Amino acid sequence: MGAARMLLWAVGAAGIAYGAWLLVTTQNLQQLLGVAIWLVAAVVVHDALLVPLLTAAHRGVDAVRDATRRHRARGQ
Repeated sequence: MGAARMLLWAVGAAGIAYGAWLLVTTQNLQQLLGVAIWLVAAVVVHDALLVPLLTAAHRGVDAVRDATRRHRARGQ
């Protein structure tokens, strides 16, 4: 791993650690619970809605592209 990449990794990890520390030290329990619920909801929305929709869209685009290639290959 290059020096620049390691530096960026370290800066990112330090930023995450600082943000987590600020979150825990400046928020009350109710606010922390709200953040936890928001994070769980984000995972559920991603896994239950976005992934299936984007997978279906990708398959649809692939099907159209393949049909177009087959059509052009036949010279029509």
